[in-house]
Amino acid sequence: MREKWTETVIYPSDDDKDNMGGDKHELYAYNAGNGDLYFGVRKQGAQMGMKVRICRDGGASFKNPRLMAALTEAYDAMAGNESSDDTCRWMSSPMEDGNVYDTGCMNVHQFFEGTPQDNHFKYCPYCGKGLTV
Repeated sequence: MREKWTETVIYPSDDDKDNMGGDKHELYAYNAGNGDLYFGVRKQGAQMGMKVRICRDGGASFKNPRLMAALTEAYDAMAGNESSDDTCRWMSSPMEDGNVYDTGCMNVHQFFEGTPQDNHFKYCPYCGKGLTV
């Protein structure tokens, strides 16, 4: 079960032989409120560093869903979240009528018409994992 999702998580480097001056760095990642993932590198203990935004609403989720799945898995590993299977389970939302689904990766998706199958969804556009309903 995923315990962390919006927290900034870090992986500190124990060995930075390639860096001049002996500065140690850390990999950091966080999930923005809209589900976009950010990964970056900074000096250990610094508040800011270089980062890259991986966009879920289009962007990486459609261009390369495997990348989104891999980076979500990397975030989970850094956060100490339990490993999950390779699928994202969608359930029809009990709070809504019709075509609204709660996703296994804690998002909500609405179709104007039909089901995920009717719309030829095979992968979750939010986490990139294979879709099960």
